[in-house]
Amino acid sequence: MIHGECVSVGCYAMTNNYIDEIYRYAEAALRNGQTKIDLAIYPFCMTETNMQRHRNSTYNSSWRQLQPGYAYFNQNYQPPLITVNNGQYVVNPSFISSEKPSRYAFTQTK
Repeated sequence: MIHGECVSVGCYAMTNNYIDEIYRYAEAALRNGQTKIDLAIYPFCMTETNMQRHRNSTYNSSWRQLQPGYAYFNQNYQPPLITVNNGQYVVNPSFISSEKPSRYAFTQTK
């Protein structure tokens, strides 16, 4: 459900160059022993400038709930735990180790 050609019917569409990059990372991760690949997808780079640019969107309140997760991801290179409570996104970085993880997925090659 993630593919190139910038075409979508309910999938995540992106350019062929981006899907090639994602494929290379996934292939290397699996080849090096990872059994699972977490994927965090945000609607755009959720900087404050971009949030202001999209402030009139009907999705703005949902995006504001996700923005702390985006910030955490960019700072720590790991996806935060995001849950839903009473129809609202809740970002829970406190459930994640406080030790800053490596930004690289692999520590050894096979």
